[in-house]
Amino acid sequence: MKKISLLVLGLLCLNSVKAQSKEIQLLEKAEYLYKEKQHDHAILKLNELIKINPDFVAAYLYRADNKSELNQFDSALKDYKKVIQLDSLNMLALFEIANNYSNLLDYNTAILYYNKSEDVLKSSSTPIYNGLMKRSFLKETTMYMVEENDILFNRGLSYFALKEYLMAFKNFSKITKKGVDADSKYMLGLTLLKLKKFKESCKELDSAIILGSKKAMLIKAKSCS
Repeated sequence: MKKISLLVLGLLCLNSVKAQSKEIQLLEKAEYLYKEKQHDHAILKLNELIKINPDFVAAYLYRADNKSELNQFDSALKDYKKVIQLDSLNMLALFEIANNYSNLLDYNTAILYYNKSEDVLKSSSTPIYNGLMKRSFLKETTMYMVEENDILFNRGLSYFALKEYLMAFKNFSKITKKGVDADSKYMLGLTLLKLKKFKESCKELDSAIILGSKKAMLIKAKSCS
């Protein structure tokens, strides 16, 4: 599954953010530095931006994303949680909080935040949703949305790490065709193997192999005869 990225967030924001040119320049520089994997330098630019505008939601998201790339997960969490203070229904921040807790091996807390992100997704189509948005400068909401398939896959990984294989299966098996790839099929096959569903497992591993999973080939060679 593809990792949620903020690479295009800056440009999307520029159409709706009533920011001074200095803020725009800093955001553009930070975006460029992120693409160049110069995360320390990107953080410095975002520090400047946040000093100018301490309520700039996108700046905290960007800074947290850079910190995550540097494995500074605890510090990234502080920024993502600042986003939630500013925008309680920011699905992307909730999702990334979950990812960072997963990186810290705190899978139970990760699942809690995956659930919160999913709750926002489920409520996003209701009329009350837009009324609850707390964005002082942003009209668009889609840039902060997360695909349900990504929530299902990452939450499934957390359940798998906790050896809660039935719950992992429930998540992996709900991934729709749009989100199916070698990794999702491999994890579904591996989970079925843990549940001793050998025939079903080998079938899913075959699908993963067709999609290019080398890991599935190794597991199948050991488990499917």
